[in-house]
Amino acid sequence: MKRYLFLLSSIMIAASLSLITGCGKEDKKDTDPSSCLAGTWKVVESGKIKLLTFNRDKTGFEKQGDDSPSNFTWEMKDGKPVIKYAGQTAEWTFALDCKNNHLNVMGLMYSRE
Repeated sequence: MKRYLFLLSSIMIAASLSLITGCGKEDKKDTDPSSCLAGTWKVVESGKIKLLTFNRDKTGFEKQGDDSPSNFTWEMKDGKPVIKYAGQTAEWTFALDCKNNHLNVMGLMYSRE
């Protein structure tokens, strides 16, 4: 009986320690908006593949189907990506969800490619 109690106590202590050491750890997924934005994002609309590529040097391009890519520069403002196409003054702001790898662009939900 003592052996059974000792074994049960040991298991409970080990389980408690693993729970305690696991608590408070943050998800290892990179949630820095600039870091998680870098890369290529994809959506399919009406059978047409649309890509947005964000380079770490704050440049990028948009590619829709067979069309030529449209270059842009980007920056982060209030945790949201803001792009400006080459030769234009208008800025476009998108919603970024790093945790779920979603980029909402004017109602279209892009996912990381």
